[in-house]
Amino acid sequence: MNEQRFETSDAPQIVIPACQGNLVVQSWRETAVSIQGDGVVVEQSAPAVLQVTAVADLYVAAPKQARLTLGTIGGDLTIKHLSGGVTIDDAAGRVTVRNLDAVTITRAAQTVLADNINGQLVIEEVVGAVDLRSVRAVQIHRALGDVTLQFANGHVSVGQVDGRLDVRTVNGDLIVEKALDDVVLANLGGRVNVAAAQSIWLAGGLASGVHKLAAGADIYVYWPPDAPLNLTARGALVEHDLPLEHETTGPDNEQTVLTGHIEEGKVDLFVEGGQRVAFRAWTGAAPQFSAADFQFAPLSPPENDLATAVRAVLAEIAAELPP
Repeated sequence: MNEQRFETSDAPQIVIPACQGNLVVQSWRETAVSIQGDGVVVEQSAPAVLQVTAVADLYVAAPKQARLTLGTIGGDLTIKHLSGGVTIDDAAGRVTVRNLDAVTITRAAQTVLADNINGQLVIEEVVGAVDLRSVRAVQIHRALGDVTLQFANGHVSVGQVDGRLDVRTVNGDLIVEKALDDVVLANLGGRVNVAAAQSIWLAGGLASGVHKLAAGADIYVYWPPDAPLNLTARGALVEHDLPLEHETTGPDNEQTVLTGHIEEGKVDLFVEGGQRVAFRAWTGAAPQFSAADFQFAPLSPPENDLATAVRAVLAEIAAELPP
């Protein structure tokens, strides 16, 4: 593999309009850019500006503050340890980005893996799965596969996810416009709004503010029994074992509506499920995110208890009467 070296500044701009093979870009300590690959064409239009095209695999080492602009990448793409910002137009293979600042991906045809992204991560469209860990703020406009996110320090916005959406630990707000599969949420620190999903699972209390969950099927909520809550829940079947105060339950347009609150607070949770909506008093054990966690013992209404007692008394009287 041939190597070319170009002296630059400590923050060069590198433009790669096309690479037909795999591409690896990572930082090094030199104030220069090293380019390795066969069939590589490099144009240095200014001391700190490089344009590179490659017909095969390409390896680039650049100063940490380099800014990277990529066009069409035919193979897998790996970018590590840069702080100058990255934009990716079209990646045909697997995308792996680690220890970067802001990242924008217009289209990725396969899996996207992102870890330790210190700026905003924007994904316009991804065909494969998305796995995000330790990111700052996230915007995903369209994901055709599953999306997993673990720890975001800022806001998270999701347009449409065709697969399963699993989000754990977000310090900012979470907005989901549409999820065609199940949504799993845990340890959320901002406002939550899931406008449409198949089913939703939520574990943990929420911050002050208005929160909304809507699903075509079921919604299951693990809620700490001492966490403040102003609850309004609608569903074909609504069940709970929460210590609600001022609880009301009644029918409305072929659905059941449950209202009530726990302590005094400003956590307003509105939940609407097309089928079952259930709340479990959560004491800290690891949730299994399974409907089996929401099996409640049947409660006998007072009217049924009274009727049973009356029938027992009548049976005793009948037994004492002469034949």
